[in-house]
Amino acid sequence: MTESPQEIRQKTFSVTRRGYDRAEVASYLAALAADLSGSQPDQIRQKTFLVTRRGYDKAEVASYLARIAHELEEDAPGAPAAVADDTDNEDAAHRAFVAALTDDTDDDPGLSDDD
Repeated sequence: MTESPQEIRQKTFSVTRRGYDRAEVASYLAALAADLSGSQPDQIRQKTFLVTRRGYDKAEVASYLARIAHELEEDAPGAPAAVADDTDNEDAAHRAFVAALTDDTDDDPGLSDDD
């Protein structure tokens, strides 16, 4: 891991008009930092948060969690060595993952951009 548990706990993101609930993200990062060795990369990638006004930037949070999950996979005992040819596929998969998490089509209809 390139980041220590303390750095994960203290991580913050840009605040946007509509983003992930800051307290919920902070709580999740604290729990994640406390048990990195027991964390499952797929669960980290699939984590969802409430969308609120003045929340953390969804793309930044998704990208950060995807990076943490990827690093955990690389650090796992017996993890296969990275193959250079997979880089483009990983980048495309990461972009698709972030796009899916930041899709506003399923957001709370009670919140509008005018709020």
